[in-house]
Amino acid sequence: MVLSQFHCALCGVSFNIARIRTANEPPESAWGSFMSDSWVDAWRDGQGQCSTEKTGCSYILRQYSPVLRTRDADTGIQGDYLFFDFEGEIPTVGQRLPINYYSRKGPGRIAIEKSDLEHVAGPRCQSYGGYLGHRISAAEMRGCQTFQSLLPKPNSYVQDPDDLDIEVQSNFILSGVTDGMPDPHPSGVSTWGVPERHGVPIRAISDPFVDSYEVSNSAFPFHPWCFGIYMKLSRLRLGHVELDRLPTFFQNINHYSRTFYDCPDPAVTRARRSQWWYHPGAEWLAVNPYYVPKLRDLVHKAMNTDPSFDLQTGVFNALTNSAHTVAGQPVASDIFARLPQEIRDMIVNHLYSHDIAALRLASRAFYQLPVFLWHRLLREEMPWLWEIWTDEPPYFWATVTADDIERNKHEIHTPGMPRPIIVSHTINVQEHLSKWTIPKPPLGRTNWYMLYRDIKRHWNELRGLWNRERIWTYQEEMLVELEKHIRDGA
Repeated sequence: MVLSQFHCALCGVSFNIARIRTANEPPESAWGSFMSDSWVDAWRDGQGQCSTEKTGCSYILRQYSPVLRTRDADTGIQGDYLFFDFEGEIPTVGQRLPINYYSRKGPGRIAIEKSDLEHVAGPRCQSYGGYLGHRISAAEMRGCQTFQSLLPKPNSYVQDPDDLDIEVQSNFILSGVTDGMPDPHPSGVSTWGVPERHGVPIRAISDPFVDSYEVSNSAFPFHPWCFGIYMKLSRLRLGHVELDRLPTFFQNINHYSRTFYDCPDPAVTRARRSQWWYHPGAEWLAVNPYYVPKLRDLVHKAMNTDPSFDLQTGVFNALTNSAHTVAGQPVASDIFARLPQEIRDMIVNHLYSHDIAALRLASRAFYQLPVFLWHRLLREEMPWLWEIWTDEPPYFWATVTADDIERNKHEIHTPGMPRPIIVSHTINVQEHLSKWTIPKPPLGRTNWYMLYRDIKRHWNELRGLWNRERIWTYQEEMLVELEKHIRDGA
């Protein structure tokens, strides 16, 4: 099968996701679909949905080479060039140009290659060339093109200080990270991650769901943040991080159910075509699941309890009428009111939140409920909210990009080598991870009802959790099949 993009094996979303910046954002806030693309250019304007007049969009001239011959000039906007009136001046890199339907060849007009023009989103941008800057921030999308892989451990392997225990004990090592997926053509494309961990390249990148993948000579890509989630979920479900069987599972993927990939979240199904489709409202698919700044505020708020706080305290305002009522009317035959409190607690502890809400409407015996109940509801209904059940720091590679490593590189110069080799980085890992870590809320001093309520109330501001829940669900289903592979003794 011919590939037009690569997908993460651990979540099913494309790496080839572009972003169109707004006029008040810096150039680095924009990027194209592939490693070689630094912006979304005029080729992606399709049917001309945008114009400066109607949508407020514009072009920025990102590079310029004078056109000596324009064989396609007469075809105008459908050719390789657009034409602009520079009023006798020489085009300047960084110059803002209008988008209109009349950028055709004419007297005094200068030809500009479409690939030299960056589309900058206006307030009403209609472009489908990437996710729009006014709908999602660059900070939220940080790392959506970053990938990593598992590579066979070389015979010359010597443990490095930054190796994880699971790498030391496994037949595989983690590669460095790369920002921007190469074009899948030609097949068998290879690259280097940074740092160049253990001197092993990421060779023959393959999508195991649509292409042939061989453990010994190819690599399946994944988002580092997805691997971080996999480690947490694998420990939770298997008791350990399964590393050795993960590559062989993907090598034999067609022997197992692929439902988790073939029938993913509906938003992924809509977007995952021959190329990634940028549907408005689906921007959350590109949000870093570790980046949830609003959650930090909500957790701190829930932890801010006074000395008299008690997990047994009721969370609702006291009823003005002590009679058991439904919709304000006394009910004499409330059978639940006759049950001991211990029995009522047992009933509630077997119900989900929507059932509890219905029960509270049916019987005022369940009107008042204790704080600790919502700790269970958080654990059961939001198992991906690991901040409440582990104080393990985030997976380091999920919190950095290749650009971060490049800017903090430790490289060596070896005689005879054509270039320096980045072998490590100078980032203070402990200090760096502290900025990504939310302190685990203490069980007895946290208002779990408040935290549950506020997450529900502010759900629209927690898009990192949307994506985290999606990835968790994908991997839950994947682990069912991985366990079968482990039992098969592969």
